[in-house]
Amino acid sequence: MSESEATTGFLPAQGSVVWYDALLKLLESRQITKVDRAFLENQDPKIASHNEGKLIAGLKFLGLIDKEGNATEAMDSLSVVGDKRKENLEKIVRTAYCLLLDKVKIDLEKAEANTLINTFKSDYKMGSLTTAKEAAKIFVFLAQKAEMTLSESIVKELSASLERKRIVSRRPRQVKEGEQRKEEGGQEPLPEEALARFTLKDVGSVDIKDEDTFGLAKAFMKVLAKKLGIAEKEES
Repeated sequence: MSESEATTGFLPAQGSVVWYDALLKLLESRQITKVDRAFLENQDPKIASHNEGKLIAGLKFLGLIDKEGNATEAMDSLSVVGDKRKENLEKIVRTAYCLLLDKVKIDLEKAEANTLINTFKSDYKMGSLTTAKEAAKIFVFLAQKAEMTLSESIVKELSASLERKRIVSRRPRQVKEGEQRKEEGGQEPLPEEALARFTLKDVGSVDIKDEDTFGLAKAFMKVLAKKLGIAEKEES
């Protein structure tokens, strides 16, 4: 068990920065008294759909909710704006990540991105480098929101985009005249929380709603495109 787990019972916050950004935005307009699965599912759009447990664990690690999901003074301190909010968020970050900042003493202004990832992997005993990088990205997101000074390497390699990405068909299937209406109306629109949809003949469709699966799907699409000789569209 890492020092982090021994202190809080939870590993560093993991998942998507989109979840934490959504919660911070909610705190700008309302006071949150409890965060549990029902609360997250009742938001529009839903927050951390199908990954509610991971977000709740992350909020407990950050000290924003207690073991029962009740909001703490730390969460209440974020229901302000301007410099006071940044100041309060920095206190939360420095308290939650004390192992990183006080014991390992990472120099955030000079450290390489890989050094930060390796610290999460080794000192926080994260399960894999992929998980460690995910945790590092959330740390960087929170540190940036608090306007803490970070090295160029950390900002360049670990700043996460809050933009939702979707896999789109590069060669849409040709349909005969008269089939267009059925093609368009035969399937429900992609829900807001979904990142992509896979459809297989005689199997059905599945919506991808978490970042890890989306990354695997995207990698699969690249391999498939190469196998079929389909030129990939360059990302802008």
